[in-house]
Amino acid sequence: MLTIAIGLTIAAILLELMIVYRSGRTLSGLRKNTVAGVVLSILFSWLLGTMFGAAGMIILFAATVSTVITVVIYKSGLLLGVRWVVDRLKSASHTSDE
Repeated sequence: MLTIAIGLTIAAILLELMIVYRSGRTLSGLRKNTVAGVVLSILFSWLLGTMFGAAGMIILFAATVSTVITVVIYKSGLLLGVRWVVDRLKSASHTSDE
């Protein structure tokens, strides 16, 4: 049961961060609004849990842990930093190609 909960937690975190990373407007909004980040994180955990047949304590564990981790990531600006680095690397590769 713990293995499933940890797997669900990791999957929820990665899915949420991938979706939020691709949407700049959502990312800046979540940095300003903690409640929206909490709701989004719990929603992703619940959706993943129901898609793979998890229930009860497994979803509760995954939602709690992934929410804490992603809220810290949003508040610290870590995802914005990753976006900045990726943008710089992309612009550097386009410059070197020419």
